[in-house]
Order: sequence, then C-alpha cells, then structure tokens
Amino acid sequence: DDKGYSYKDESFGDLNTMLKEIKSDSTFSYKDIKKSFKMKSLVDWVVVELFFQNTDWPCNNTFFWKKTKKSGEWRAVLIDMDASVGDPKNNMFEYATKDRSPSLGGVLVTYLLNHPDFQYLFKERVAYLFDNELSKKVLKQKLRYYKLLFAPAIEEHYNRWNPNGGLSEYEKSLNRLDNFCEHRHEYFIENMKAYFMEE
Repeated sequence: DDKGYSYKDESFGDLNTMLKEIKSDSTFSYKDIKKSFKMKSLVDWVVVELFFQNTDWPCNNTFFWKKTKKSGEWRAVLIDMDASVGDPKNNMFEYATKDRSPSLGGVLVTYLLNHPDFQYLFKERVAYLFDNELSKKVLKQKLRYYKLLFAPAIEEHYNRWNPNGGLSEYEKSLNRLDNFCEHRHEYFIENMKAYFMEE
C-alpha cells in the first residue's frame, strides 16, 4: 500500500524497509528489485501512470499485491486515476521524481527511472504500447466509442439537471480528451528523452 507494507498480514513482506533502503543508499542493488517485483507489471505501471499524468501519484495511490509470501514477486496495481489527463505537454518525469519526503511512494519510481536497466525496459515497452494499446489511433477509437455509447444518457442528464451550459462544458471536456490523445505521445517522448538525457 502507500506506506510500503501490509497492515493486515506482515507475512507478505515489508516493502517499507526496501523503500527506506533505496532512499538511503543510491547504490541499492537492482537485482533485488528484479527479485522482488514482476518487472513487466512494474514497467507497465510506471508507463501508464506517467503517460496519463496521474498527479495523485506516486506518493499516493501506490499499491502492490501478491497471493502469498511464497509467491515471490510483487505486482503493481493501477488504481484511482481520476486526477489524470491534463495538458499533453505536462512533464510527468519531473513531477513524479520530486522529493516529497517523508512519503516513500516516489522513491521507487525515481530509483527505477534513473537506472539504465529499467530505462531500457521502459523504452522498449513504450515503443510497443505506442504502436499498439496506447497508440493515437486506438485511444481515439476508444474515446469515440465511449462518447457515442454514453451520448444519450449524457444529453438526458444535462437537460434534466444542468440545462444552462452543462452540455457545452461536457463537450469542452471531450475536446480536451481528444487533444490529449492527439498530442500526448510527442510530448511524452520529448520529456522521456530529456529525462534520460538522450538526443
């Protein structure tokens, strides 16, 4: 959970201790990260949170799970994304790696984004997702699908409860979403390259 440990069952292991070790020791072993986490889950989690600009993360809404202590690897949980999708230019790499002590959620993310081995996995996954599930085409198709799906209920709702401008504000919000889908990728790549100090 957000504190890095389970309140109910300590037998699952203490992530809080690991996060404190990472914070205090910049040479913390990446091998221990690979041993403790399902890396694909961890990479996907960081990519999605950064891409969709969850500003209530990583020092909040940071959760991991595993079935039992013996199951070994922790997997990330994607939750509470309501504080997401703003200006497509927003640099989440800078935002997510700010020191917000004593909160520990950002410690792991900062460590990962600064490690060359994780950067490699991250860039490979970004390239794949941007050509597939997170491509501009797919995102716009999804947006169009749900816009049409909910249009009748939305129109009825605003006509009933907020006839004076409610529907027009909703349309503005949809336009912002469309603008995000159109431009987010280019700014994400630009910010990623700047953070990883690439040309």
